[in-house]
Amino acid sequence: KIDCIKNKKRGSFMQIEEKYKKAFLEEAFEIIEKMNHSLLELENDYNNNEIINELFRYTHSLKSEAGLIGFTNIAEMSHKLEDLFDLKRDNKIEFDTDIMNTIFAGFDYISEALQMISDSWEEPELNEQIEQMLTEILDKYSEKDNKIVTKKIKKVESNNYVNDDFVNSDTKLTIDDLDKIFHLTELQRTDLQSTKNDKTIVIVNIQVLNDS
Repeated sequence: KIDCIKNKKRGSFMQIEEKYKKAFLEEAFEIIEKMNHSLLELENDYNNNEIINELFRYTHSLKSEAGLIGFTNIAEMSHKLEDLFDLKRDNKIEFDTDIMNTIFAGFDYISEALQMISDSWEEPELNEQIEQMLTEILDKYSEKDNKIVTKKIKKVESNNYVNDDFVNSDTKLTIDDLDKIFHLTELQRTDLQSTKNDKTIVIVNIQVLNDS
């Protein structure tokens, strides 16, 4: 009698799980169709902000929905693409043919993974090669956030540069430290504070300060 009750409950849970999976797939395939259209448009204009924002929202939705339902590999790939579109929204990266090819590879993986789930309820293994390619792009261009900050300093203050003996590539400086070096105005301090939420600037490459 107890076994019958347990089996009944298990069957009920499976029906609920299948219901949510079907709802997820229905929404996910709609998003994929929209993403495909947007990516094709993006190929004609890498700087179309409206399309970039759309793709960011699509990948964010896929990441969240896949994560909730337990499809972690789709969520991971979607997260990488979401972060890449976020960099583009912040003007920290310029898209080119190679980057677009990597984006399409990630998109194709998600499309094929959804089709496999639709056929068998099984999520395929994460394509580590594509995931690594996206990670390398993200790691490379995420660092540019700090280089942009140093270029801002270069524009607002043209004297009293820091030399390599004083600051190395691993040195962290607060805005107060920079004020001592560059004699920042109040406006310049406010500008830098709005650039980094933690009010700490990392000098990634001191050569940026020495560029003309």
